[in-house]
Amino acid sequence: MKLVAEKKVTLSLALDAQNKSKLASLQKLRGAAFDRQYIQETTQANIKDLKDMQKQSSTTKDKVLQAFIAQVLLVQEKHSQLASALKRGSSRATNPSSGNMHTLTNTP
Repeated sequence: MKLVAEKKVTLSLALDAQNKSKLASLQKLRGAAFDRQYIQETTQANIKDLKDMQKQSSTTKDKVLQAFIAQVLLVQEKHSQLASALKRGSSRATNPSSGNMHTLTNTP
């Protein structure tokens, strides 16, 4: 949030119509159906975020913003790896907070 204040950027905390719809759909699901849909939505959002950040990283001239994007991209890439592992089912993936290996299992 410090960077947001320094750059005098206003962030919206409200969901747009598309994300409100996705949230409403998820709230109706339970169990494995919820898990599958949540993983799908999260994976798609992560891919979009990665592409957007990579584009911004290559177009911005602001060195502070470039450094911030570089840090966030590392986390987003790890999240993408984890989401892909979950989507595939039982896999090994790196926990982004610890760097340890954990087995991820998609149980029915």
